[in-house]
Amino acid sequence: MFDISLSSANRIYAVASAFAIIGAVFTLGGVIGAIWSGSIRERFANERISNNEKETATAKAVAAKANERTAELENEAAKTALQLEKEKMQRLELEQAVAPRIMEQYQSSNALKKFSNVTAIISSIPDIEARRTAAQINATLNMAGWKTKLIPFDPQQIFQDGVIVERNVGAISKDDISGDAADELIKQLQASKIESHTMPAMELPNNTIFIKVGFKPYQYFSDKMLKDGKTNIFGNMLY
Repeated sequence: MFDISLSSANRIYAVASAFAIIGAVFTLGGVIGAIWSGSIRERFANERISNNEKETATAKAVAAKANERTAELENEAAKTALQLEKEKMQRLELEQAVAPRIMEQYQSSNALKKFSNVTAIISSIPDIEARRTAAQINATLNMAGWKTKLIPFDPQQIFQDGVIVERNVGAISKDDISGDAADELIKQLQASKIESHTMPAMELPNNTIFIKVGFKPYQYFSDKMLKDGKTNIFGNMLY
């Protein structure tokens, strides 16, 4: 190991020192390069993080806007559904208002059978719907065993809207049950939502009532006009 000359050892030492210096330079360059490239990588990483945060914030803002729009659409849909339901109810009310009167006959006739010895005189105005209603009342009373008599319209008679049942009042005989019969008939008519009421008769035979069928009252329109402020409580138009 020690059999080389001094000059050879010096040359090897010089070469080794040169390699050491060159290695140190490369090491320093590597450290500097690592630091420099690391800073660049960190800067790009920070930019990516910043961009990601911006994109996340944008996505959240878009989602919030979408949720807000969804809430607005749901609110509008709820309002539309409410309006449609309101219009449906108004349409049903209107249809019911203009629909012809219908009397339930089976239960009504059973309730009226106890007055089977009462006679009903029936008349109606010359209107198709009124005549149809009078025919229903006549059929119901026949099912109950009443004696009925349909008479033609008399223009000298007063026919109010709805169904008027005239009955004897004042001094009547003990066996006259026409008053109770009239009350029961009114009850059955009103159960079928047919507007009706009793009135005193001028003069009728014992156990006899007079049924007058007028126009169907269109309470829907009068109520609507009163609500809209177009009539007063007496139904008079306001100008």
